[in-house]
Formats: sequence, C-alpha cells, structure tokens
Amino acid sequence: MTSRLLAVFGFAMLTAALPVQSADAQTARPSNLKMFDGSTLDGWDADPKFWTVEDGAITGRTTVENPTKGNTFCIWKGGEAGDFELNLEFRIEGHNSGVQFRSFPLADGADRWRLGGYQADFDAANKWSGALYGEKFRAILAKRGESAVITGAELSKRKRPKLVAQREVEAIDGADKLADSIKAYPEWNRYRVVAKGNQFELYINDKLMSKCDDQDQKNRRSHGLFGLQLHGGPPMKVQFKNLELTTLDETPGTGGDKPSEYRRAFEEDFESGLDRWEIVDPKSWKLEDHGKGQSLSIIERKSEYKPEVRSPRHIALLKYVEAESFELTFKVKSTLNTGNHRDCCVFFNYQDPTHFYYVHLGAKPDPASGQIMIVNAAPRTPLTKNEKDTPWSESDWHDVKLVRNVKSGKIAIYFDDMEKPHMEVEDKTFGKGRIGLGSFDDMNAFDEVKLRVLD
Repeated sequence: MTSRLLAVFGFAMLTAALPVQSADAQTARPSNLKMFDGSTLDGWDADPKFWTVEDGAITGRTTVENPTKGNTFCIWKGGEAGDFELNLEFRIEGHNSGVQFRSFPLADGADRWRLGGYQADFDAANKWSGALYGEKFRAILAKRGESAVITGAELSKRKRPKLVAQREVEAIDGADKLADSIKAYPEWNRYRVVAKGNQFELYINDKLMSKCDDQDQKNRRSHGLFGLQLHGGPPMKVQFKNLELTTLDETPGTGGDKPSEYRRAFEEDFESGLDRWEIVDPKSWKLEDHGKGQSLSIIERKSEYKPEVRSPRHIALLKYVEAESFELTFKVKSTLNTGNHRDCCVFFNYQDPTHFYYVHLGAKPDPASGQIMIVNAAPRTPLTKNEKDTPWSESDWHDVKLVRNVKSGKIAIYFDDMEKPHMEVEDKTFGKGRIGLGSFDDMNAFDEVKLRVLD
C-alpha cells in the first residue's frame, strides 16, 4: 500500500515540478524549440505518398486508392529526448492516430517509416483519445480516465501472442466526463504530453486524460524518437500544427559560447543492436564484445561500397537524426596497424554521398591523411594543412570530440586532449546534415557515442 501511495503522490507532484530548474544551469536547462516550420516537412522524414503540408499543418492522408500497409509514421529528425513537455494541436477525420515518443525504429518494419514505443493516442470516434498506448510495445498502458502503474509484462493468450502490460489501475477525477472536452473534426484540439523519469501525463484541451507510472524495468524506455502516426486500415486524414518541444534532460557541451544550450539528441552504447544506424556496407561491420559490453567494429578493410568520387568506403550514419551545430563525442580503438594512413573518420553535415565533410584522423599527416576534408561533388579535398601526428596506440581506447558551429563555420576535432583541438578550421559550405562514423579503409571499434545539438 505504501508504494502505491508514493506512486500516486509522485504523479501529483509531476506537473508542479516541471518548471523547476537545476541550480546548476550547466546540468539541466529547459530548451524550447519549434519542431515544425509551418510550411515544409524540413526536419521530418515521412513517406511522400501519404504526408504533405496543408493548411499550415503536417498532414497525413490515406484513401481507398492509396492505402498504407500497416501503420506509417512521420518521424522527427531533430534527435531523441528523454524528459520533456510536448505541446501541439491536432484534428482527425476518420480512424485513429497518435503521437509517438521515446520510440524506436522497428527492425522488421516494411520500410524506414515504422516505429514502436509510447504513443499519445487519439481517434475520430473519441474512444481512445487521451490514452497512453504502447505501439509494438506492450499495447494498452493507460486508458483515458486511468491512473495506471505498469508492474511488468506478459504474453497475451491469443493465437498470435504479443507482449502486453500488467497494470494496476485507479480512476482519475472526472473520468466519465473527459470525452466531452474533446472537439470533433474540423475543430482543433490541444495535446500536451509530459514525460518525466518513468512517469507520463497526457492532457487534451488542458484536461488531464491519463497518467502512467512505468515500473516495468525490463521493457520501459528512457529516451527515443518522436513521430506522428497514420494508421493502416480505413481511409483517414490527420493534421498536426504548432508543435513545440521543451526538453528537460540537457547535459552540457563544451564547444559553444553557452554550453548549457546544448540539447541531448542521441546516445549509443551498442547494447541494443543496430536499428538506429544505416551502414553503407553491412558485411564489413559487426557488433563485438570487448569485455565491458558491445562495440561497433569494422572487421574488414575491403568494402563493397564504391563511392562516386574518391572518399571513405566505411560509413555508418545515424538514422533519423540531422544536425547543424553540435558536439559529438565517442570512444574509438584502432584494431589494425596499417602504417602512416591508419585512421578513423568522422562524418558530419552529410547531405548525400557526394556532399559532406569528414575528419580523417590519420596517423601521419599529408594532403590525403590527418586532415579535415570536404567532399563536394569531387574527390575529397583537405581544408586544413595539419602537420601533427594522430597518436594511435596498439590496444587503448581513445576519446574523440568533434565540435561544429554552422553560424561561425567552426570545425574543431579533439583527440584524447579534450581541451586543445587536434585540428580546427572554418568553413560554411554545408549546413544541416547527417552524422556518422567510419574509416577510409581501415579497421576500428566504436563505443559510447553521444551527440549534443545547439538549437
């Protein structure tokens, strides 16, 4: 009984606690950002057969002639989040939709626009609006009008069993009247999603619809992607506008004028597979155990990837994440001594296979090694004239940091010494783009990847 009371008390304190900031602004400072520019899908990844911008809103539509096979999602490319408050407006004509958060790409998805994870649900029939659902993720977590504690998960007793949440439920005040506050199409409704630790609250038009305390330590998620759902099945239309995110889980960067403004966008320890990575030649990469967990390793020097212009052949890019100004840190170990050009590469502001920057951390510098490079529809060209060796060891892990500021043009790479740049230069050719790791043609292991973006 005591633990149940503490859980309920924790919910009561959740919203009141949100505006409070840490005494140390370098550790946690709310960051407000607009996720949608009101006119384009810039910053989003979605199947163009179903998603457009209409009426100043992100619009998903299926028809009898153009159905979607299963649920498809418009995925935000601004990175992942843990603790946050998300505000948006929505309206729906037909069927069902929802807002994904702390989500993950489905490994067995029909295409790249499939997600699983927490979902703030809503539907045209107003049966599920305000419920917290687990998309490919334990099904119903909290129905509208419920305060639920998730104690675990079990397989359902169906022909095709699936994992479902084990729940302890209490009614919240006024549960029977909550549906009355939700407006029918074509009116707009306001959704507010609050995630703090393992506790979640969903509001529609300022009314608390449901809340959930996820105590399922094996299955719950602490961070993940955002997405907007277009449901498979009958024809439907759903629209979203005025999407604004307030993140509460920043950790400081060190490369900007105001380090506290960095927002955590991505972290990877490779303990949960490679679903968040796009590897140009998967045969030459492998997850390997290095004694303290898994790392992502290049296991062959040769690659089947043949770039159009002279540039690296081993490339692993983050999925769904693009950045302009940022700080990227990771650990790397060189697993084969190949001489003067022994290297690892860091890719950034990646537009496409013939337009991007990369840092080549070659052992001995020359115009083709140990430089900050640009690939701009031509063979790679050095932007720097570095003369310093990169001090690779035979067995140690090295710390690497890359700082990029698009506004100033700054590019700075750090190797083991996190205070003094190993190389730096200014260039403004490319802006927002993808980020990745790899090598020109050598073998490395990577771990503890962390990306902080400067919005």
